[in-house]
Amino acid sequence: MASITREPNGRWRLRFMGAGDKRLSIFLGKMPQREAERFADAIDRLAALRATGQGLDPETIRWVAGVPQAIKNKLVAGGLMIAPEKIALGPFLAAYAAGRTDVKPGSRTAYKQAIGSLVGLLGANRALSDVTEGDAEALRIRMAADGYAQATIARRIKYCRQFFAAAVRQRLVDANPFQAVKVGSQQNRSRFQFVSRQEAAAIAAVCPDAEWRLLFALARFGGLRVPSEVMALRWCDVNWQERRLLVHSPKTARHEGKATRVIPLFPELVEPLNAAWDQAEPGTEYIIARHRCPDPTLRNQLERIARAAGLVLWPKPFQNCRSTRETELADEDYPVHVVCDWIGNSPTVAARYYLQTTEAHFARATGLPGPRPKSVQHVDASQCNQVQPGGRVHRISPENSDLHPLASEPGMGASASHAPQPGNRLGNSGDHELYLFGGVETSQAEPHAAVDSFVA
Repeated sequence: MASITREPNGRWRLRFMGAGDKRLSIFLGKMPQREAERFADAIDRLAALRATGQGLDPETIRWVAGVPQAIKNKLVAGGLMIAPEKIALGPFLAAYAAGRTDVKPGSRTAYKQAIGSLVGLLGANRALSDVTEGDAEALRIRMAADGYAQATIARRIKYCRQFFAAAVRQRLVDANPFQAVKVGSQQNRSRFQFVSRQEAAAIAAVCPDAEWRLLFALARFGGLRVPSEVMALRWCDVNWQERRLLVHSPKTARHEGKATRVIPLFPELVEPLNAAWDQAEPGTEYIIARHRCPDPTLRNQLERIARAAGLVLWPKPFQNCRSTRETELADEDYPVHVVCDWIGNSPTVAARYYLQTTEAHFARATGLPGPRPKSVQHVDASQCNQVQPGGRVHRISPENSDLHPLASEPGMGASASHAPQPGNRLGNSGDHELYLFGGVETSQAEPHAAVDSFVA
């Protein structure tokens, strides 16, 4: 165990046990006692890591980076650490990833993938200082030969650049070997697909319950991120009176003023919300309560739903739903900053990763027959009031705002009383439930009839 003593001249002296049980000393100079004690604690951590053969943890790496070179040489001589140029690639990358507790799970998964590619090529024991620009270029060529998409290669190279930028800041290497590697764009437009309203109606018709229909509608017509933003929605976030929805965004929460955003309660969302309210258990807090599962699970479920609807699920299913919605809104007369506020991104990100060129755009430009983009805001009010025999459609409007038990509540509603309660939930009437998706009424009892009528 390291110990400190104050010399007659006021300078601190640190004694520690080096390799081979050799007693060594380091003169620290004049400093506060607490600082000298922290130095001794760091020496103890180094000794423990040496004894167990573990790599340096993030805290110790940061401490080593700030130590004067003369003291580093003493620690190297004592066997407590190796020279900076001999720090191995694998332990450094593992320590970096473990230390980034500020990033979301998706980013940690991306770190793991990039580390796997880099270590798979160079080996975990490769010294940081031995990684060259040629190695960085070799990684890009290797991933291309393995069949990775250009966007995937770009993303992983940029993460590797990030890793070595951290090593430069910690003075573990002099330069970033990935700095000059040209990686191209991270976007892959071959995986873009516009999710039509016909496809949305077909999906809605075969969803297993009202909650899944709402989950899909929030992605396709609300433009919400799945699962993070959809799973964070609570019933008290619905402002029925002003037809607005408060969206909590974990992805952008670290940016000032971006933790939440308010979007319109688009007409396409009204019926799925009402239907989910009807099925919610009394006292339910979250809007999506029964299907709270990770993104891969939701994608697998959506793939099964798509097969039941006779569709082949498109790439990046939830991302393309957001992309489709932003493209629709951009085709309306809304300013770009309004569209981006509702979707929760910037104009630069929207242009690069979201906005699509569709067949409807070509048809409009050429004047040839083809699909025309439908208005997403101007749904015929008469459609919302239609009631088929044996069924009903909820209609929330100023004229009949008392239809929903929360409609008279002002503001967003911040109390738990907004959760479904016995006696104030909307009752089911008739033998059928009707759902409005993009102007199409879809009956739960006869789902495919509505889809067929839409396509026809």
